[in-house]
Amino acid sequence: MIDGTMERKIRILIVEDEIITAKNLEYKLSYQDYEVVGIVSSGEEALEAARKHRPDLILMDISLKGSMDGITTASRIKMELDVPVIYMTAYVDDSTINRARLTAPFGYIVKPFQIRELRSNIEMAMYKHGLEAKLKESEARHRMISELISDFVFLVRFTKKGEPELEWITGAYQRITGYSLEEAESLGHKWLSIVRSEDLPSLKDMRKMFRETSSLPVVYECRITTKNGELRYLKNYLKPEWNPAGGRLVKIIGAAQDVTEQRLAELEKEKQHTQLIQADKLASLGILVAGVAHEINNPNQTILMTGQFLREAWQGILPILDRHFEENGDFLLGGAEYSDIRTDLQSHFSWIEDCAKRINSIVKDLREYALPDAGAPMTLVNINMVLRSAVTLVSNMVKHATTRFAVEYAKDLPMVNGSFQKLEQVIINLIQNSCQALRSKDEGIFVATSFDPVSKSVLITVRDEGLGIPKHELPHVKDPFFTTKRTTGGTGLGLSVSNTIIQDHGGKLEFTSDSNSGTTSVIMLPVPP
Repeated sequence: MIDGTMERKIRILIVEDEIITAKNLEYKLSYQDYEVVGIVSSGEEALEAARKHRPDLILMDISLKGSMDGITTASRIKMELDVPVIYMTAYVDDSTINRARLTAPFGYIVKPFQIRELRSNIEMAMYKHGLEAKLKESEARHRMISELISDFVFLVRFTKKGEPELEWITGAYQRITGYSLEEAESLGHKWLSIVRSEDLPSLKDMRKMFRETSSLPVVYECRITTKNGELRYLKNYLKPEWNPAGGRLVKIIGAAQDVTEQRLAELEKEKQHTQLIQADKLASLGILVAGVAHEINNPNQTILMTGQFLREAWQGILPILDRHFEENGDFLLGGAEYSDIRTDLQSHFSWIEDCAKRINSIVKDLREYALPDAGAPMTLVNINMVLRSAVTLVSNMVKHATTRFAVEYAKDLPMVNGSFQKLEQVIINLIQNSCQALRSKDEGIFVATSFDPVSKSVLITVRDEGLGIPKHELPHVKDPFFTTKRTTGGTGLGLSVSNTIIQDHGGKLEFTSDSNSGTTSVIMLPVPP
């Protein structure tokens, strides 16, 4: 599904040597509205079935019956049929992954897996394959345009004052610029007025350019504005002629080639190439997240359970310690006076749990970013409560970042549909970014909620007096993997994930900023009717 519509079901070939696994997968895929065109168990059968059915995608187990394994089979299919392949395997050793990577798969999913993960891989693979097809089509169109394009030839003569005057020009000029030959000739030395001023070299620069290239034609590209206001790209081949006596530039004969379609095709190709790289990044991120989520969640679960145990144990031992305190007076506990830390310890145990839960949430959000979910159910949420919770969780970071932190909660704020935890995550991310942007503790961070009756939206505003974002970087701050904190561990996913969360809530995340003037982030969430 590339353009948001589906004219027919995606046709999938399953290559799996375990028939029960294959049949179960066929059932699940059919339930997800995919068409399974066949099930085979060997590489040889896979090649034959792929040639016969021409599937849109192949789900390939690496361990197969017969003389060819899945990786060898996928390599043969890629060279012969150009059908995207997603590997399904229980093997995650380095040698297997390195072999698989050489075949440029469109996905790599580790067994056992959830159908949601498989569906996300399938949709991503079809999207990426569609981009590749468009890229090939664009390159073919580029070549065709280059072959069919025609030039116009012109002669420019220079007056004694050094002004260029158009002496003659061929008929293709009218087709490209929209001006007739008579109009071009009547312009005289002003005929260069159709060239964009920033692309028009001065006569002095032009003479220098001609002298440096000696007798070779000078290749010079420029943009022009046609008679109907259209912008076009010209590639000019210029041959100067000099007065031998005075060394004065006498005339230029040139040919101008309309390369507009070529340039636009190159820009489109660059855009599609960027999208293709992005799709590759997301596919790689999906493989990475699938591999490390387990390694992170296991020790984090131990931290969470330990935090819960310590909190409960503290509740049990607290009466004993209090009695000891009453009978014997203050005493040292962990190097601090008991009376000083009695209340704080309970909060610290809760913070251990909260931080462990936050790690779980981050891993989950990273996984969802790489393998997007259809969306969690929404409930009515009080934004002021979300903000209070977020501020509590980042209070320690804020304390170390600034002495000027203020939060203003609007009264009678209407409820919004949303996920408490996800909205909390977005607010935490924005406040953390503000803390990291401050250059000293004298610079402040100001957070507020409000209601906009015009757009019928609840607003959360986070404003800081920090470093700010340069204007040329501002349009990219929500792009995946874009970060100005790469050297300090930034991944470039924080604002991208936050923006996705807010969009899933039907809202907007907007930024205003400039270098050295601070940044204002505004979350806009629609109020349900």
